[in-house]
Amino acid sequence: MHYERARLGLKDTTQEGLRSFYEKDNYRLLRAEHKRVFANLLSLADFWNKIDNQDEAYFSERVLKRLFVLNYAQNAAWTLITSVYFMSSKKSDGTLDEEKFYSFLGKIIAFIWATTILDPGVGYLRTPFYKEMLRIVQGQEVTFEAYKFNADNLLAAMQKYKFSGKKRMTRSMLAWWTMRDKEQSVPPLTTIFETEHLSKKGKTVNPDTYEMLGNKSLLERKIKGAISPSFDFADKKIYYTGKASLRRPHTQIHELLELAGTKSNFNVKDISQRTKRILEAFINFLADNSLAK
Repeated sequence: MHYERARLGLKDTTQEGLRSFYEKDNYRLLRAEHKRVFANLLSLADFWNKIDNQDEAYFSERVLKRLFVLNYAQNAAWTLITSVYFMSSKKSDGTLDEEKFYSFLGKIIAFIWATTILDPGVGYLRTPFYKEMLRIVQGQEVTFEAYKFNADNLLAAMQKYKFSGKKRMTRSMLAWWTMRDKEQSVPPLTTIFETEHLSKKGKTVNPDTYEMLGNKSLLERKIKGAISPSFDFADKKIYYTGKASLRRPHTQIHELLELAGTKSNFNVKDISQRTKRILEAFINFLADNSLAK
């Protein structure tokens, strides 16, 4: 529907129902162009089936990494603009230019993540997304030219943001950070990850430090469920590496395995330094995608 809206040049950002859109003018679009419309729907369904199945024959590993990250987006708005991109950019054989698609995914990740930090409401994405959809169907690149971010202001907002374990945005940031690791494989989308605290709250790790992003990682639910909240990093890492039980595999998160193999504990300094690295890396990511000003 959003592809058809963009083709018609519609700028209204009101979220219209699927039935309402197609029944306009006595189903004029379906009556006049039903072959094209239904062929497009089949092509689009096949594309999303490939995403759901993480089709390695269709997508490169680095593209699958970014699609994995987007699976942890705050909402499903990314699927709408991605559908428009696919329908407008696919080749005659149904494939996409890998480099351009990879770049597109990076840009929408950077934009959505930064926007969510500053304004978590889904409605805030509609205006810029709908404008970019019109550009996409016209064969132009996504730029978000009118919506770039002041890097200093965004960094300050991220430093103040409460990345609590219950917030979806926390897992969003952790998914993005995890997939930056060149040694990280792409986990199945069916794997359920939760937010893991590397160090417990205590005399040295106060509640504010405990909730810093640098004290968190994604961790499979099956592994996290076996770890007591009273455990510190030295106790937890044997669960990360799978050494706690022959019945439990090690985590798929490469950074956790690396930390478990190189650190005997994870203290306040480690938490602060890792938090700084994550936040600064995201600001660089924003700049790399030409979204910083």
